[in-house]
Amino acid sequence: MLESRGHHMTTKKKRKKFALRDETIEKLNYLIEQKQVRSTTKVYPCDVLEEVINNAYEIAKVFKS
Repeated sequence: MLESRGHHMTTKKKRKKFALRDETIEKLNYLIEQKQVRSTTKVYPCDVLEEVINNAYEIAKVFKS
């Protein structure tokens, strides 16, 4: 376990679990890989999900009737 080696995985961020279809996970992995190619730092799945959600949110707000 990581904690037994002195690593602490504490965070103040809320953590949620989501079940995704295999094809959705494949698409997420593709997006992560593409972002990693353009990045000089480690890309985490949560960063890509945040970006996708924020983009969808902004689009939904613009087209809200």
